[in-house]
Amino acid sequence: MTDEVLRKLDEAFAMGCTDLEACLYADISKTALYDYQQEHPEFAERKEKLKETPILLARTTVVRSLKQPQAAQWYLERKKKNEFAQRNEFTGPDGAPIPILATMNVPTHNGDNQNSQAEIADTSSSGRNVSKQDSLDTPAVDSRSPERQEADANVSS
Repeated sequence: MTDEVLRKLDEAFAMGCTDLEACLYADISKTALYDYQQEHPEFAERKEKLKETPILLARTTVVRSLKQPQAAQWYLERKKKNEFAQRNEFTGPDGAPIPILATMNVPTHNGDNQNSQAEIADTSSSGRNVSKQDSLDTPAVDSRSPERQEADANVSS
């Protein structure tokens, strides 16, 4: 490890580089870095401290910018979420639940591959169930072989 290699490693770690990135920058192998760290434990400690440099710099920049209202608001939205985070509420008129509309493909009675559409409006919170259904009385048929049905039943139990 030359002084030039150590300088490059320090510089890379101070930018928050990974070990691999620092090794590429200093043009050494990861093995060489780890061997050096084994022989010089103080270097490994220094490396970990240097890797925190960008975080400290960013934190300092954020704190110094807090005199600006937009920066202060941004900071509070993240650090004091319960009090300052923006919330979006999704409700219907006067706070009522929003009806959920769904479209389903349902096989027709005649057994062909065409599907009919069924729209269901879920208004269960209002106590009414208003729906428009086409062919929803078609029974569900399990087309799997009896052996497959039994195997699936054993898996789920």
